[in-house]
Amino acid sequence: MEKEKLEKIKEAEKEALEKIEEAQSKSEEIVREAEMEAREIVENAKKEAREEIEEIKEKELGETKEEAEEIISKGRSEAEEMLEKAKENKEEAQEEVFELLIGS
Repeated sequence: MEKEKLEKIKEAEKEALEKIEEAQSKSEEIVREAEMEAREIVENAKKEAREEIEEIKEKELGETKEEAEEIISKGRSEAEEMLEKAKENKEEAQEEVFELLIGS
């Protein structure tokens, strides 16, 4: 009887150890899966952040380009106005010189 009890205890210990090992194995598997999911979430977040940064850069670059084009256009218009005034001043100066020459 004593021998049977010992064998039952040993069998129960063996089963308990197997269940513990199985639980540890499942626990390790769950941890690995959670780590993989966490890495995937982090990678996706990084990817989304990079995409958002790129969109912001493109938007800012587009706005900067538009602003530069406006400045260039305004500068060109001002330069054309100044050139026109210079031509008018030149013509007026030539007329004055001509009048002075004729009047002499």
